[in-house]
Amino acid sequence: MNKKMAEAIAAWWTRFLRTGERNEAHLADFEAQSPRPGLLTTLLKSNKIDVTRADTFEKELTRLLLEGPDKKTHRYGIANYPEHFELSVDYDPQNFLARAAELAGLPSGPCTGLPYKTWMLVTMDVAVAHMRGNPEQVVYGEKPSGD
Repeated sequence: MNKKMAEAIAAWWTRFLRTGERNEAHLADFEAQSPRPGLLTTLLKSNKIDVTRADTFEKELTRLLLEGPDKKTHRYGIANYPEHFELSVDYDPQNFLARAAELAGLPSGPCTGLPYKTWMLVTMDVAVAHMRGNPEQVVYGEKPSGD
C-alpha cells in the first residue's frame, strides 16, 4: 500500500467524525425495529468529535495502514494484510479502526462516530467501501470490471 492510498482510506473514514454523517439507511432500519425509536439517532447526533481527535484518528489510521498492526491492534479481518484485508464497523470498529480510535481518545464501542454496518475491502491497489443499504463506493483505485 502506498502513502496516497493510506491517506485516501483514512480521509474516507475520518469524514464521518468531522461531519457527523451516518449510514442513514441502516439507522432507519434499526430505529424501525427498536422498542425506543429515536433514542439511537438522538445519542449519535449528540456525539460530536472535536477536530483534534479527528485529526489524530486520521494520522494514526494512516500510520497503521502503512506500518501494519501494532501489538495492541486486534487481528480480526487483517490476517492477509497488506495484500487483502477488511476494515469494518459492525456496531464497534474493528482492527485498525479500533486501534486508531483508541489512540485518538475517541469514545469506545458504538459511540466512536464511525458508521455502523460499513465494510471496506482493501487490496494492494483498490479500496471499496460497502455501507449497508447504500451503493458501494470506490475509495481508491479502479475496481476491476465484472466485480
